[in-house]
Amino acid sequence: MLVGVCYVNREEEYLRNAKDAQEWADRAVSEEDRQGWLRIAQGWLNLFTQWTADSADARSERSARDSSSDN
Repeated sequence: MLVGVCYVNREEEYLRNAKDAQEWADRAVSEEDRQGWLRIAQGWLNLFTQWTADSADARSERSARDSSSDN
């Protein structure tokens, strides 16, 4: 299941990047910088959400296809 490993790594990468951006926002000197880092963090979270939804859909489709081919 090498594909599953790829999913986990991508998900972890997106969450790690979101966390890093949040930490930069927390340390920002100006409000403008803070808002910029928060937008970046939100972008990573959006990618995470989309990736996990797409991954779940793909797994469901494969499962349904595999089940129908077994019959």
